[in-house]
Amino acid sequence: MSASDDFPVPAGRPPLSGAGARLTFLPDPRVSAAAPLLEERLEMAGRQVTGENFGSLLDSLMERMITDAFLDVKADTGLILLRGPDGNELAVAHQVGGAGKNLRGLNLPAGTGRRGLVLASQQPFCGNGQEEDALKPHSLAAALERAVRAEIIVPFYLGRQFKGLIIALQTQPPPPAGSSSTVLDLPGASSGRPEPEGFCPRCLEEIELLSTSLGRLLDYQLICTALGMPV
Repeated sequence: MSASDDFPVPAGRPPLSGAGARLTFLPDPRVSAAAPLLEERLEMAGRQVTGENFGSLLDSLMERMITDAFLDVKADTGLILLRGPDGNELAVAHQVGGAGKNLRGLNLPAGTGRRGLVLASQQPFCGNGQEEDALKPHSLAAALERAVRAEIIVPFYLGRQFKGLIIALQTQPPPPAGSSSTVLDLPGASSGRPEPEGFCPRCLEEIELLSTSLGRLLDYQLICTALGMPV
């Protein structure tokens, strides 16, 4: 490697020295000149990612990371939902768990309920005791045929754009057929069903970290593809 190829280091600071030393890179003008074109390419690639082709982007590391995050917060169902081209629908692009119900490819209205609030505000939501029953139309509870008692919803960004939502759910079977009410049993009721633990603030942080890490890994993959580099 020639001297001209050395990484630039600020004057007066050695590249690496002693415990706690910090490695510092300066922008390379040869690469910086292509940054606008690369960002444009990344945004274009992000727009082409849909609920149908999202799974083809996931490698074994990403799938393991997604599954581990949902298991860590004790969610029995984990979903990644991507916005449609017109923004009016959310497609289930990836699923972990779900009590045997396969929701991949399912389209849900984007502007309803708590999903709509997170889409509008781009702020995360975490709630317990939601009591969303399986008879509510256009709901994940209805699609899963289970009652939702706790829910985390966080924004998901990909290719420099707000792409959709990551959702973690804790559910339980709906009330027995013939019940006079669709409202779930309250804690302590004699239903015989175990009460879900609910989500804590750390659970929300875990799913937010999943969203950030997955988005960065996918951006890296798309950038490498644009540059013709192996991932």
